[in-house]
Amino acid sequence: MYAKCGSVVLALQVFKSLREKSLYTWNAMINGLAVHGHVEQALDVFNQLLDHGTMRPDEVTLAGAVTACSCGGFVYGALRMHS
Repeated sequence: MYAKCGSVVLALQVFKSLREKSLYTWNAMINGLAVHGHVEQALDVFNQLLDHGTMRPDEVTLAGAVTACSCGGFVYGALRMHS
């Protein structure tokens, strides 16, 4: 919710403080960062999800990562995620 409203710093603090994260919280963080232009942070969180290994990204996760790539001009990254 914080990220959606543009409070990215507060959103990251809350996200990092969570002991257990659901796919919903990962998606909210990735998409919130991407939409507000924090491209590299969004992709870092996406990679953390992948490294976490307990959950698989869904369509919402991938849409957020692709949005981050496209906003950041990382066309090849977006294409790689799409394939």
